[in-house]
Amino acid sequence: MKKNKFYKSEASEAASDFFGMDKAQGISVSACAIMKNEISHVEAWLNNVRVFAQEIIVVDTGSTDGTNEFLAKQFDVKLISYEWQHDFAQAKNVALQEATGDWLVFTDADECYYQPQNIIEYLEQIDKKSTSIEAIFCPIDNIDADNNNEIINSDVVPRIIRNHVGIKYIGAVHEQLTKGREPWQDIKYIMADRNLAIRHSGYSTKIISFKHQRNYEILRQIMEKSRKPEMYYGFLSESLLGLEKYQEALEYAILAMESTYQPAIQKERFAQVAIESMNNLGLAISDIFSLQQAEKICQTILKRNKWHVGTLCQWLDMKFAVTENEHQEQIQNIMHSLQNIYGENLHDIQQLIALLEQNGYIYLAKEFSAHMNIEKENHLEEVYQLLYQKNFAQLEKKILPLMAENIQLLFVALLGCNYSYGNWYQEKLQLLPQAQQVLVQLYHGQVQNVALEPDEYITMLDGIILYGSQEMLLSYLQLAQGMPGSKLKKIGHQLVVREYYSEAVGILAQIQAEDEAVTEDFWFDCGVCLYYLQDYINALAALERAASMGSSNKELESYIAWCKEAVKI
Repeated sequence: MKKNKFYKSEASEAASDFFGMDKAQGISVSACAIMKNEISHVEAWLNNVRVFAQEIIVVDTGSTDGTNEFLAKQFDVKLISYEWQHDFAQAKNVALQEATGDWLVFTDADECYYQPQNIIEYLEQIDKKSTSIEAIFCPIDNIDADNNNEIINSDVVPRIIRNHVGIKYIGAVHEQLTKGREPWQDIKYIMADRNLAIRHSGYSTKIISFKHQRNYEILRQIMEKSRKPEMYYGFLSESLLGLEKYQEALEYAILAMESTYQPAIQKERFAQVAIESMNNLGLAISDIFSLQQAEKICQTILKRNKWHVGTLCQWLDMKFAVTENEHQEQIQNIMHSLQNIYGENLHDIQQLIALLEQNGYIYLAKEFSAHMNIEKENHLEEVYQLLYQKNFAQLEKKILPLMAENIQLLFVALLGCNYSYGNWYQEKLQLLPQAQQVLVQLYHGQVQNVALEPDEYITMLDGIILYGSQEMLLSYLQLAQGMPGSKLKKIGHQLVVREYYSEAVGILAQIQAEDEAVTEDFWFDCGVCLYYLQDYINALAALERAASMGSSNKELESYIAWCKEAVKI
């Protein structure tokens, strides 16, 4: 017997009684998800959605790892057990039909909002401005949890839906929203800013290859049976990109962009795949499309997803391909265009400036900061201005005393963004000396069994300490494994001077006891690190060893006295 459906008012009243929702407090939100074997993610997901949701609905499609049992114990979760039908849309529609909130936030178990407290206020503002908006795309950062949480890429995804407006999901894989029979038919949507950004760990190194291969095989099977295989070209291009089949990915992405079947929102999505494929193939967008077409494609993508770094770089490189006397005017035009794309939200502007710096557009970042009245310290602004002006005579005089810092900044910028075979990345990589190029490739895992030059490594370490992040430093230090003890001691001392005590201990501990590098200086650095890590007994032993070996360090006696005081000797 079919279950009777509530009308909206009845559903809201029932939900209020059961979940304690108070309609007088404003809009209500239902958090929804489909899950299978998500025991490692489910608790973090629950804690995230509880910040904004008055109703939580989970459709479990056959978990065997304890997810179902965990959810069953949660007093505020409406758990629905559903037999998997090899159709993501069907499973999501089960949750959609049960939801009673004014808005639905439909995320995956491995997706969490950075600032979940922003959602209610954002939706209230939407309701005040326009009741016609029915779906909201949220920025999403795909995080590699297996590689120091490095951001693989950023995109936008539809995650928030207005309830009771006839929206449903369609598509067995890569499910899409619709109010009719075609994807995105009759749906009005907007793009949220970074205040509603999501962290997604589902594309981490250990699992992403499996997902791409699974989707590729499903799509091939569907296409063989379909009367309209062209409707799947774009999704196939995404799987091919993930499998690193860049030429095929580019070809299918272009076919999807040219298809009359695909709605505009999908063509924008697959244009991103084309850009990423071009970057990996070392192609500029102007190599394939006319300048007018390339400009239109880049603008279309950035309008949909202004955080797509590959498109931003392709667009900027295309814009900078002008003559010298047009340069300053071109800079002004670019800044005006960036302001139109990124708006005036301070958080978004700061994110943009960081992206420009990370990808080598340091002069532009400085100019844009000044244009937006954002204070940004930059010691190399004159150098970059001379470079863009092609004033090489003055550039040589200016750059020589600053060469080390210049290389360090570019080096750190290349470490800070994803490695790419695209022109925009490779051209900047070629500006570094060969040894630093190898270090960048080693850092990103692009080369193996290549001899590391320890002295060059040590030279660049200080740049990472000064300009890089903690995660970047930890990844860089992993490259030092296997170095001679004398080099490890230098690295450890460099970290001690910069007060990275825990990291220094990790490096110094790699030196063998019988190594010639184990001198009084070695023991003094070990003692200082252990002192600040509050391991006073071992710190005292190390410092006394340094004293017995004849250390003349002026601070040695003070550290020994402090350690004795700490352990009450």
